[in-house]
Amino acid sequence: MKKQTPKNESFAARFQSGPTWLPFRKNRVDKEYVSPTVMLLFWMTAFADHYFTPQGRLLAVAYLPISFYSLLLARSPAVMLFFLLTLLFLIDLLAKIVFPRSIQVIRRPPSRTICGTPFEIRTEIVNDSFLPGFDILVDSSMSTKEFVPEERSVPKLQIPAKSRMELRRRFTILKRGIYELPPAVAESLFPFGLVKARRQRGNRQEIICHPFHTELNSIRLPDGSSLHHQSMSSTPSIGDSMDFYGCREYRDGDDPRKIHWSASAKHNRLVVKEFQEEKLSSAAVILDNLCPSPVRKPLVILKNLVTLKPILPTDQDVPFEAAVSLTASLANSLSAHHFVVDVFAAGSEIHHFRTGRNTMTREAFLDLLASLGYTRSYDRFCKLTPSLLNQIASTGAVFLILLNIDEESEKLYKNLLKHGAAVRAFLVSSSPGPEWVETISAEELLKGGNGRL
Repeated sequence: MKKQTPKNESFAARFQSGPTWLPFRKNRVDKEYVSPTVMLLFWMTAFADHYFTPQGRLLAVAYLPISFYSLLLARSPAVMLFFLLTLLFLIDLLAKIVFPRSIQVIRRPPSRTICGTPFEIRTEIVNDSFLPGFDILVDSSMSTKEFVPEERSVPKLQIPAKSRMELRRRFTILKRGIYELPPAVAESLFPFGLVKARRQRGNRQEIICHPFHTELNSIRLPDGSSLHHQSMSSTPSIGDSMDFYGCREYRDGDDPRKIHWSASAKHNRLVVKEFQEEKLSSAAVILDNLCPSPVRKPLVILKNLVTLKPILPTDQDVPFEAAVSLTASLANSLSAHHFVVDVFAAGSEIHHFRTGRNTMTREAFLDLLASLGYTRSYDRFCKLTPSLLNQIASTGAVFLILLNIDEESEKLYKNLLKHGAAVRAFLVSSSPGPEWVETISAEELLKGGNGRL
């Protein structure tokens, strides 16, 4: 079967994905329902912003009733106003025709960033035309509720003929994910700022936003762990394994086979190789992927409609984002101390990642976490088979991160204990859980905590 590309996507798929000139997250939850009416309104708003400035949209709304009254009442003063507005729009459109067509926009965004951390996008604007450019806006539509610019107002640029200039803007991404940026766009508002003349260059670009994570200075391993005697902050000892550690000066009694001849010739004295003693420490992190569907009472929905507030809560996935942040912090800190870390994300399917000790780089691991979605199903641990539980229990320490205490989570905790696992369980919630779980608030995790766990 031929792989589907954006060019041969169905109309419904393109409609659901939204306008291509706005940045959006690629890692949306599978089968997540999006109202067609809401998407239609979103498209209409995006088209209006695509072709008209805010003042142009206001005048266009006023232009419709004025046109209607001028047709009904030929001698009304509305006729003069109709011709005046028509003249303004025509002159503005004609000015856009002579807008320099050889303007090039070259945008250089970073390939990766961290959630909540400001970053800079550099854009180079080149005008090869003999005409200057006035009132130029660059990437004015590159802003959503999750992709936030540091300065809301986009500066208007004046670009002389045969010249180039660089624009630097700072952005902050509020939610982890993989974001596709629209092609770089330059828009001219000259002379009246009613209609936009667009010059688009380049293809869509991508930014991977890693989950917010902190370096944990110390982690208490679960009680009963076979690794409980090891200190994560200790330096590796020197031994006879094949893991190269460094070089030092030759001493009497050293094995001649360990002499580093090239380094000895460089320093004009004998130098021997040192190898660090290998400690195969392993741990497992199980992440609960549950993010329940929001439930609102009819009276609350009606009240929100009257007060122009969102019908559904906008922070429903905050605990899940905090749990992903905790997973990243745990896995990175353990792998930094020479652990092999197996991460299991339990949802509609089991996602298994392994990082640490020459398995997966930290950057690649965070890339995978950036694209991880959640599940709505409460039966999210049913695919953790007994053989998989045995594999998890065979690690030195198991960290269980839960978002809800229910029959499924209690059953998983007991099964891990039955398989002989040393478990330390966390509950990401604002309300306390049972005695066997440690409760951490989502706000504390997303603020970084105190570096200890």
